[in-house]
Amino acid sequence: MVEENKGSAGIENMDEENQSQRELQKQNVEDMLKKVNMLVIIKNSDEEKMILKGVSGAVSPGELLAILGPSGCGKTTLLTALGGRLSNSKGTVTQGHITYNGKQFSAEVKRRTGFVSQNNVFYPHLTVAETLVFTALLRLPNSLKREEKVLHAEAVINQLGLARCRNSIIGGRLVRGLSGGERKRISIGQELLINPSLLFLDEPTSGLDSTMAKKILVSLSKLAEGGRTILMTIHQPASSLFYMFNKILLLSSDGSSLYLGKGEDVINYFAGIGYVPSVAMNPADFLLDLANGVASGDPKENREAVKQTLISAYKSNISNKLKQEFGDRGDHSLLTTDSKNYKKTSKWSTTWWQHFSVLLRRDLKERRHDTFDSLKIGQILFLSIITGLIWWQSSTDNIEDQVENKGSAGIENMDEENQSQRELQKQNVEDMLKKVNMLVTIKFEDVTHKIKTKGGRGSLGRYCCYLLNKNSDEEKMILKGVSGAVSPGELLAILGPSGCGKTTLLTALGGRLSNGKDTVTQGHITYNGKQFSAEVKRRTGFVAQNNVFYPHLTVAETLVFTALLRLPNSLKREEKVLHAEAVINQLGLARCRNSIIGGRLVRGLSGGERKRISIGQELLINPSLLFLDEPTSGLDSTMAKKILVSLSKLAEGGRTILMTIHQPASSLFYMFNKILLLSSDGSSLYLGKGEDVINYFAGIGYVPSVAMNPADFLLDLANGVASGDPKENREAVKQTLISAYKSNISNKLKQEFEDRGDHSLTTDSKNYRKTSKWSTTWWQHFSVLLRRDLKERRHDTFDSLKIGQILFLSIITGLIWWQSSTDNIEDQVGLLFFYSRQAGFFPLFQALHTFPLERMMLEKERSSGMYRLSSYIMAKTAGDFVMELVLPTVFVIITYWMGGLKARVINFLSTLAATLYTALVAQSLGLAVGALVLNQRKAGTIATTLMLTFLLTGGFFVQDVPAFISWLEYLSFTHYSYKLLLMSQYKPNDTYICASNSNSNATCLVGDFPRTKFVGLNNKLLSVVMMAAMFVCYKLITYLALRRVGVTHK
Repeated sequence: MVEENKGSAGIENMDEENQSQRELQKQNVEDMLKKVNMLVIIKNSDEEKMILKGVSGAVSPGELLAILGPSGCGKTTLLTALGGRLSNSKGTVTQGHITYNGKQFSAEVKRRTGFVSQNNVFYPHLTVAETLVFTALLRLPNSLKREEKVLHAEAVINQLGLARCRNSIIGGRLVRGLSGGERKRISIGQELLINPSLLFLDEPTSGLDSTMAKKILVSLSKLAEGGRTILMTIHQPASSLFYMFNKILLLSSDGSSLYLGKGEDVINYFAGIGYVPSVAMNPADFLLDLANGVASGDPKENREAVKQTLISAYKSNISNKLKQEFGDRGDHSLLTTDSKNYKKTSKWSTTWWQHFSVLLRRDLKERRHDTFDSLKIGQILFLSIITGLIWWQSSTDNIEDQVENKGSAGIENMDEENQSQRELQKQNVEDMLKKVNMLVTIKFEDVTHKIKTKGGRGSLGRYCCYLLNKNSDEEKMILKGVSGAVSPGELLAILGPSGCGKTTLLTALGGRLSNGKDTVTQGHITYNGKQFSAEVKRRTGFVAQNNVFYPHLTVAETLVFTALLRLPNSLKREEKVLHAEAVINQLGLARCRNSIIGGRLVRGLSGGERKRISIGQELLINPSLLFLDEPTSGLDSTMAKKILVSLSKLAEGGRTILMTIHQPASSLFYMFNKILLLSSDGSSLYLGKGEDVINYFAGIGYVPSVAMNPADFLLDLANGVASGDPKENREAVKQTLISAYKSNISNKLKQEFEDRGDHSLTTDSKNYRKTSKWSTTWWQHFSVLLRRDLKERRHDTFDSLKIGQILFLSIITGLIWWQSSTDNIEDQVGLLFFYSRQAGFFPLFQALHTFPLERMMLEKERSSGMYRLSSYIMAKTAGDFVMELVLPTVFVIITYWMGGLKARVINFLSTLAATLYTALVAQSLGLAVGALVLNQRKAGTIATTLMLTFLLTGGFFVQDVPAFISWLEYLSFTHYSYKLLLMSQYKPNDTYICASNSNSNATCLVGDFPRTKFVGLNNKLLSVVMMAAMFVCYKLITYLALRRVGVTHK
């Protein structure tokens, strides 16, 4: 049995160790981090691909290279190729020469390489400490003792500021856990554990506030000083961080190199070729503007000409010199300066047995939440009892039963329109975007949010924890009495460190946060003095932090389908399509309009491009109230500025806009009308105009020590950092700022609320009229959803693997039952039961995953009031008729004639109809189960239980079912399906040859055959009606179960 240990994955409590011994071990850990095991140099020459165009460079030990460029320029692709993780596949070709100390990528290099990807992947039920300790035990060498490996994990936890959440589970898509910034730090920590010689990081500061980003980069700089080679992509580093990079590689928006050299020389280089910042600004913002071809800021500027000039300058000043350097030095001159360290070692850091034992413990810790789940235990108990009751006290006299027990979305082409008409319609679209339908003022008072954390995770863990300590639940305050008001025409930015509750507050204000079992939200939030309603919901746009799309749809298809669903009937179809086109052009998505978006398993667009599509979906409806969670995350400064300029224009038109943002550039900071600053513990520190924020903090004694980005200064204060002194009392700083807020802002704000009241907040009450709940009709919802569903599912339903599976099973089945005859009725009855089983299992288990996988999409669209739930389910049902019945039809066509069943059209059609009918009912059951639990594993457990129960009571395995359990057959669609299939081939008076001891040619009635007699060959209408009732019942269950998805219950 694996011993539970809350803090460090079953590792002995280290608090019992002698304090001096711990300090000595910590010192050893720090000394080891200062040493480098092997010096590595990377050379990358002339790598050509569709996204990257001849990128070259070299990075030496001790250097920290930052790869900068606009979103979609190929930064991640280049980093992945250099990290040895990009290979040629069917749709990609990578060319070029990449060496490591003059050699190709090898297992030795791989062992000494750390790679932090952009996506954070963890086991959701493990704690931070458990995750890092297991990583240390797996990756650190045997030269370190177990205790030393644990100390490495502890050191990383403290270094990355994770001590506060070391015993919290990480969480995932369906499990509440840590914030995005905290997960990013864990990803970096996992790679820092191995003290890598070569380290690749893809957007390591994404989702982190400036204080934590600086800590990360300081740590990376120290690692580089120790002789490590570090390469990273980064979007928009703060001014104070920019000069921490030894080298800068700048890529243009089309994947061409524009600069490679020292960070401190980059401004002088571009000044030498005629490009100088027009105003004092962050050097990174200036570089990203140039990468997009923006030199003067003039809208009429020829951006392509600017980029071509920069590319030509790079080739003449840098590229040719770099190639000459490669030619003169060759690969061998790049060899490590300490070649004796480049010796061949074992491929693995630890032994096979150590890998096995650590992986086993980790697997048991993660799977205990699923394996010992009450649902699975109930499944086994239920099936055991049902099986025992069905075969109740069977004897050898009924040997047949005992033997059987052993075995058991199309868009029209708009190019045909007249050009002048299109231009006129585009102008109408632009005019419409300038108007606001309803002015909305949002007010929030004393908003608090707290969560309860359990001492034990999972039902078994919670029960054990309850027995040991009944007061094991802990409450954690995320938001502490946050208040404010935002009026039409204002753009509010919510700033704060990662984990301070920005997203929680935005979700609450957007009407999407409800009280649950372990969460409590309190406070008073009004919209024009009223509670959140369907009317406000229709006029509200919400851009979530996670981008959720159908991966096989293109950009144009996604936005057009959204427009058709959300825009009102007052617009014609062509005008809705033009809205989508206008948004595509506005957000710079024209280049990828016909590219599929992609997803976790489907290659598609970059993260920045997906973020723009998310914003575009909300901009389509021209919202009166707009919420955006990190809208500029993953975007370069030029695109971020475009987004904020668009938002500012929307605000100027009378819209109320609220957004969270981590680290806006200096040039973007003053575009916000209001700033709400939250401390790291969820308390308010400032609410007011952006232009007054520096003066406010100066008035209470806090002034930036150097010229810096105001956002960086505010985030430092939110973390309690005022002077930069490591010994500074940060808690005291935060308490001083909180007290100042209460005395200077909070009390004044409360008084203002009391004086004005709710009704004075309605700036345009005549527009607050009640309209229809839905923007379009039920039929329009249904037709658009059906087309979208067919477009997306065709890639899965008609997948070559599935087609091959059906063809293979069809041929194997036909060969096994090759030309069976009625004389061997037992075989034919078995074939018909296999039809029933085949038509039930495959559609059911495929449908199980539909709603668990689409849960986030459904939540996003339902919470936006995009369509009626009934139209969504009916579209899915109609899509099933089209998509899910094709392959079963192929199966029946092949096996029917090979299996020797009756060669009459009426019999064939009856068999086919019964099979397809079964598939539809089974698929409806799968959808219902998936909708009820919205968890793939749990849905699989329940479906397995139901299907085994239905098969056992279907009438094939057991004919002598005890009376007290026989009622189960009336709930089994398999029983009715089997009956319909039997009746499609046989009538009660049909005969077959039944050999006996006296007469080998004796005939018997099919109706008297034990299997058919038990099921019966009559009452076909009853079977049809019962299956229809089940179909409707399962659809009703699906509808009722999904009503809770995307709906906030106050």
